[in-house]
Amino acid sequence: MADEAKLLRRLQNSTPGALERLIQLYTPYLSTVIYRAGGGALPQEDQEELMADVFIALWRNAAVLDPVRGSVRAYLAAAARNGVYKRLQGRSANLPLEELAEHGLEPAWEDPDTLSLWDAVARLGEEDCE
Repeated sequence: MADEAKLLRRLQNSTPGALERLIQLYTPYLSTVIYRAGGGALPQEDQEELMADVFIALWRNAAVLDPVRGSVRAYLAAAARNGVYKRLQGRSANLPLEELAEHGLEPAWEDPDTLSLWDAVARLGEEDCE
């Protein structure tokens, strides 16, 4: 996405309005990612706070992001999913298994995204895998 790369460069160059444009562009997408990753188990306030945290992380890490290696959209989605899982993990430590199942939460070793990630890592060459 050429426009996405331009927006990222604008953010990296501290161009006024760049972060606001990214927020405007990706808020609907990020809301969906957070809701789906959380299975509806996170309160609205937590979802909103997490979204703000993800955009702050984008702003802080913009200098090291490379649009050739990955998209801003992918970065935001990964950061959001990780944030959701961390929040749910903290909450789920005290929840009975029945309640975890009720919210659609799976143990990490059964999570399809986690399994897919480890499969992808295993397919990398030894140096990259490490």
